[in-house]
Amino acid sequence: KRMIVTLATDGILYAIDPISACRERFDVGDVSDTMILYEDIDNSGTMDILLTSTSGNVLAIETKTPVVPLNSWTKSVMGENIFTFQKNYRGIYFTEHTQKILSGQTIHIYFCIEDQTSIDEIYTVSLEWGRKEVLYTETFERPGCYSSQLVCPQVVSDATLLLSMRTKNSEIYTDTLIVHFNENFEHGFHLLTLLPLLLLSIGVFLQSPNSFFLEKTFSCPQPPEDPNTSREQSHLEEDDFVVL
Repeated sequence: KRMIVTLATDGILYAIDPISACRERFDVGDVSDTMILYEDIDNSGTMDILLTSTSGNVLAIETKTPVVPLNSWTKSVMGENIFTFQKNYRGIYFTEHTQKILSGQTIHIYFCIEDQTSIDEIYTVSLEWGRKEVLYTETFERPGCYSSQLVCPQVVSDATLLLSMRTKNSEIYTDTLIVHFNENFEHGFHLLTLLPLLLLSIGVFLQSPNSFFLEKTFSCPQPPEDPNTSREQSHLEEDDFVVL
């Protein structure tokens, strides 16, 4: 359910149920003149309340509310000119299928357009990264979830992907995602280092004399000679001599 969260001048954080008027209070211990922000800061899957105080403290309060992208409120003006709550109204967001580690020749981006109004709209969606470098732009006529295959930038860096949607009335809704481009390529360096050593070892192994392996493989140990048997044999051999 929705709650109204506000920080009073006495340093008390109030969470008010707008239907029942019931409230919960949390003593922050400091006052604040800034807007309360709402976002999953630590990627834990639950939303966090972020506020700053006049004494310079930054407080993050974890809630039990599951992450809903359109519930996030990260600045006073959402998008570029939006002052309206987006959940159950209108917005755009990345889905959980979009990977944060991107590499290769192509990448896949997954996003959803939400619009609960009954107005026929045209949605112009664009994706940018870095210094306003456009990776993708396309126009849609109805809400829903979509995917797009893009060419992966041939760079090694962290970047913020900016997904924006413009309506016919020039309302601009946005969502952001921090990703990593081609940062796992060094994981194969240890294989390149070991490959010459492995090939050299195989060459030395194959060039060894075959007799060495045959001797080690096929030679059988001889049983120890019994001294009594040898003595009897020698006696027999002597008795076999005939003096003429």
